[in-house]
Amino acid sequence: MTAAPDVVLAHEALLHALPFVVPALVVVGLVLSIVWRDRREERREDRSGS
Repeated sequence: MTAAPDVVLAHEALLHALPFVVPALVVVGLVLSIVWRDRREERREDRSGS
C-alpha cells in the first residue's frame, strides 16, 4: 500500500498570515487618516491666515 502524498493547500499560508496582515493594515489605515486630517487642517490654517 502506498502512502498518500502530502498536499499543501495554497490558502493555508494566507490563513497563517492573516493575524499579522490585518493589524498591519489597520495601522496603515490609521496613519493615513491622521496624515489626511493633518493636511486638511493645515490647508484651513493657510486659507484663514492669508
